[in-house]
Amino acid sequence: MTVKKHVLKDQFKKQVHNPIYDRMIKQVVKEQQHPFFVFTMFKTKNHYYAYLALNAGIDDTGTIYRYSKKDKKMSGIGQTGNDEHVAAIREITR
Repeated sequence: MTVKKHVLKDQFKKQVHNPIYDRMIKQVVKEQQHPFFVFTMFKTKNHYYAYLALNAGIDDTGTIYRYSKKDKKMSGIGQTGNDEHVAAIREITR
């Protein structure tokens, strides 16, 4: 898979320019073979996270990742099922 030109927007529909988000997208595209997935990125005070769900719409199981600015890589920190990812994200962002 390849990354097409894209525009990232926040929850307020405002355009976001962030090279870390671009690196996170490139890593997911490089490593995933599924053509359909949900990929949501978010930042807390000093950390970047992502939620990745494969087979979106069929199976809501997903993985939450933390992005390491030092290593420039994402690593999985937990699996979620159904709407558990909302609770997990709330816990991370506290």
